Amino acid sequence: MAQEFQGKYAIVTGGARGIGFASARALAKRGLTGVILADMNEDLAQKSAASLEIETGCRSYAFPVNVASPESIE
Repeated sequence: MAQEFQGKYAIVTGGARGIGFASARALAKRGLTGVILADMNEDLAQKSAASLEIETGCRSYAFPVNVASPESIE
């Protein structure tokens, strides 16, 4: 397993599913230490984060956010 991202963290928007989740998984498999799955669907993000952590061992967190809303980002 490649470890090129060891010690690094990432925030992946739209990370609960689809391309966002696939991106988070790809980074985690390359040694990412931790990832935040930022998504409007908090429940799905929680489930996806748990799944990713089990699958890859990468610390995974869900964070509810709508990147189209400055208030949500703050």
